[in-house]
This record gives sequence, structure tokens and C-alpha cells, in this order.
Amino acid sequence: MTDSEMLTEARAILLRARDELGEIRSRVPGLEAATRWRSRAADEFADALGEWTRSLRRIDDELDRWEAALAAAQARAAGSTGASG
Repeated sequence: MTDSEMLTEARAILLRARDELGEIRSRVPGLEAATRWRSRAADEFADALGEWTRSLRRIDDELDRWEAALAAAQARAAGSTGASG
């Protein structure tokens, strides 16, 4: 497998991870709505959900950085292949 093929595969894996993360994040509003009742357990759940949501946002940001890095590496690999071919 060439470097370019590995980069293409890595980007495909990253995009699948992004899709899964998006699916999880799309469910957060429903979970937040479910915590609107009043009890100590509900408050603790809401706090944990807030932390979880912030973690998902950080993961999403990290996926953005990886996607940019892989895209740049793939462009460099394509450029070096074109220059030497």
C-alpha cells in the first residue's frame, strides 16, 4: 500500500469516526430535555451530561485537526508523486 493509499484510507476512517460522533452529538438535546425534572440525581446527571458534551466537542475539534493534517499530508504526497513522475 502506498503512502497516498494509506492517507486515503486514514481519511476514510476519520470520516467514519466523524459520522459516528455526529450521531452521538445529535442525541444530546434529547438527553438534556430528559433532565429537566427536579431531583438531586437529575442534577448530577445533567452535570455529567454537560461534561460529556464538552468532551465530545473536544473530540470533534481534534478530528478537525487530524482531517486538516491528513489532507495536507495527502496533498504533499500527491505533489511529490507528480514532481518525481
